[in-house]
Amino acid sequence: MTAQPKPAAFLAALTPTERRIFREMRLGAVFVEGYTGTVPRTFGDNAGVWPTRVRTTAADPNKRARDASYDNPVHSVIVQAVYWFRSDAEARRVFDRVLGILRDHKEELHFAWHNIAPAKVCECIVWACTVEDLPYWDDAAIMATVRERLQQEVQRSVRARF
Repeated sequence: MTAQPKPAAFLAALTPTERRIFREMRLGAVFVEGYTGTVPRTFGDNAGVWPTRVRTTAADPNKRARDASYDNPVHSVIVQAVYWFRSDAEARRVFDRVLGILRDHKEELHFAWHNIAPAKVCECIVWACTVEDLPYWDDAAIMATVRERLQQEVQRSVRARF
C-alpha cells in the first residue's frame, strides 16, 4: 500500500513529458491553503484563529502557497486540499460560490483570510460542486489520467513506426 501524495505534490514528480500532458489538459484548480493550525491573535489568546483561504489557479497550487509563505515568515502556509476541474472557468464558478459562502461567515480576517477550519472549507467546495453540478477530481485521479494519456501517446507512436 503506497502513501497518498500530499495535495498537488505529484506535480513536482512529473517527468517533462508528463508535465507537457498536464499543461495540455488545461485544468483549473480550487485549493484551500492555510496555516498548519491555530495561531494566537494577541499575547495570552488561548483560542486563537485558524487562518484559511480559498484560491484558484491553472498552475501549481504549491507555488501559490509558497508565495503566501514568503509573505509571512513566522507561520508557514500550506496547501490543505486541491480540487481539479475540467477548465479554469469551472474552477472559477466553484470559487465564486464558495467565496459567497465564506463572506457570510461571521469572522473574516485580513486579505481574504477567514477564521475557519480547512475541513469546513472543503465541505463548502464539495457543496458548491453539487449545486453547480460540476465534477471534480483529486490529485490521484489527475495523475492516473496523465499517465493514461502518456501510455496512449506511446502506443500511438509505436503503431506509427510499425
